[in-house]
Amino acid sequence: MSKSKALLRGKLWSVFFFLLLLGLCFGLVQFGFEFTVAVG
Repeated sequence: MSKSKALLRGKLWSVFFFLLLLGLCFGLVQFGFEFTVAVG
């Protein structure tokens, strides 16, 4: 495996994890908001 290909793969993985984390945070915020509305 060439070095540039490994670097590209690492970059793709970091972007993937960043998006996953972003989606998780957004989902938690939305869940918390809906929960607050349902309770209150």
